[in-house]
Amino acid sequence: MQILLTTPFFHPYVRRGVERYVGELADWLAQRGHEVLLLTTAPDRSYEITRPSGARVEYVRAGSGFGRGRLHVDELLATLSPLWRTTRRQRDFDIIECHHYPDADGQRLSRNSYSIWLPGVPRRAPLGGRPLNRWAALYALKGARQLIALSDHAKGALSEEFGLTASVLPPGVNTDLYSGERPPVGEEEMILCAAAADDPRKRVGTLVAAFALLHRTRPNVRLVLAPPRPAAAETLVAGLPEGVRRAVTILSPDDPATLVELYQQAQVSVLPSVDEAFGLVIVESLAAGTPVVGARSGAIPEILGNPAVGRLSDPDDPESLAACLAETLDLSSRPETAEACRAWARRWDWDAVGERWLELHAP
Repeated sequence: MQILLTTPFFHPYVRRGVERYVGELADWLAQRGHEVLLLTTAPDRSYEITRPSGARVEYVRAGSGFGRGRLHVDELLATLSPLWRTTRRQRDFDIIECHHYPDADGQRLSRNSYSIWLPGVPRRAPLGGRPLNRWAALYALKGARQLIALSDHAKGALSEEFGLTASVLPPGVNTDLYSGERPPVGEEEMILCAAAADDPRKRVGTLVAAFALLHRTRPNVRLVLAPPRPAAAETLVAGLPEGVRRAVTILSPDDPATLVELYQQAQVSVLPSVDEAFGLVIVESLAAGTPVVGARSGAIPEILGNPAVGRLSDPDDPESLAACLAETLDLSSRPETAEACRAWARRWDWDAVGERWLELHAP
């Protein structure tokens, strides 16, 4: 089949979960013999590349933001026009999937049939005070042939906030990437958190408070924070007692240790977020054989619904989180835990998710 995937931004200009998902989806589809074009923007010029999988990526030069106040056209909305102009020149495709509202608007304006894979929890609040963005989002959503949410939690939010229905398809994970041998456990017990400390929803501050409580009874435990932007994490741990502060390591994005290695080295990883649309880092950790503690909020319980692979803490409760971390550290020492985690993670392997994607998009 001929498949078009669209997204406002893509590697190497923006590297978030959505961009990674779209790239891995394009590769998986191309490796199975489909002709795949990924349409996106670049800040300075238009060009094309072919990925090792055979999937093609067409970058079109992005527009610039302009205007002020409520009618300001921001960087995201400015991608609508160049993507639409390019879409009008594209040939027919068997399947078109968009990954945000500006690229979906381009398809609707071109009178194409398209689906939207919604990135995150759909909320009206971020669109408040921005009438152009609100119009563009509603125009894209209401014109889609199919809406796809990452989780039941995201699906419920779409229904409550917009009165629209969606199918559910979570992101895929290349579980083989995390399947290397785990190093032997030393005297220290390592807890890993890779969440963005400057995002209030991630609740990294709650984790820091919980770690201070845990450290009282487990002095050999240490916390490794690997956020995309370390400065906010430094601020969060600055007020800890000196002994606890020495047990916290904050890694920079340039640190030679990759997330794969960190997942394998950790005894436990943690995601204390609220209102999470999915929680990709949970599946990545499980694929490495590392159990996870997550908050009982958003879509996290949908992933961590198995006590053999982790625990759920009460959101915004450092004492509950500290207790769950202690339980999960004990769980990690059991010989069967690593394989239980890996087996659970394979539910989200690309070979499972990709086949579901094809079934969902069957013409």
